[in-house]
Amino acid sequence: MLQSDDVIRYSGNDLTAKKVKELKSFMAAGKPVIVDERFYKDAGKREVDVNNARKDNNQKGTVDVDSQVYQLFSLANDDKYKNHLYITGQVDQSGLLSDVVRNSCKITFNTENGTGYPKEYSYTENGGAIRKDSVQYVDGHTLVYQFQVKGSKSRNYRVNLYIDRNGDGIYKGSLKDPASGQKETEQIGNLTISDQKGNPIQADRLEAGEWYTITQKLPASYVGILPWKLEIYDTDNSNLRNSVSKYCACLLYTSDDADERSSGDLGGRRLIKKKNKCGLRRN
Repeated sequence: MLQSDDVIRYSGNDLTAKKVKELKSFMAAGKPVIVDERFYKDAGKREVDVNNARKDNNQKGTVDVDSQVYQLFSLANDDKYKNHLYITGQVDQSGLLSDVVRNSCKITFNTENGTGYPKEYSYTENGGAIRKDSVQYVDGHTLVYQFQVKGSKSRNYRVNLYIDRNGDGIYKGSLKDPASGQKETEQIGNLTISDQKGNPIQADRLEAGEWYTITQKLPASYVGILPWKLEIYDTDNSNLRNSVSKYCACLLYTSDDADERSSGDLGGRRLIKKKNKCGLRRN
């Protein structure tokens, strides 16, 4: 884009709108973002060194007024974000330390008797071809997770599960990839969750340090390679969140008790190697 008679700004010098949104979410969760003081004309007043040469030839500063980084750097004076946007040379060390160790949340799986999450899709090869009898499938079309939340004892957390059925890498309906409507969401509803004593637990009433189990029977239509995402977040601040994504495989069942593992039937699809993101190919 022509910025002035002697200056051209290329898109590669800017952040994307998506990245700015992610950084805003990061700060909204109470986490720190540090910006070099050279992007500010007056770091003490947090005044951005603006370049607006197209309209004012005297404004030939560092930051293009139409850029995404300008939108980010301007947050230094925004009441919602200014306490978490630090400028070099003006850093409050105690505030920065507080932000770094601020309450967060993290999923930890119970590895005592396995991985704590559904059996991952894997296989062995023979002469470059996948051995169908070596493919690891989920038992009984049921996903089982054993996990706890690492976080603050004074907060409640919610857990959501998503299945990326079309393998596009987007879990529609998640906090990172909101769905535009209920029909679009890939969230699995009505999760069956229990605590260590077997008591039923609501999805939005999880507490830090407690072990939980999700036992979720999938519909028969869920077959093939199934990328999944387990997401937790603070119910009072959804910007405090964490997620884990992996993938598993489910066979096509002709009845509730069917288990034709030797056939490798994935509902009209055949297995291919992992380098294909979706892991599926139609016959």
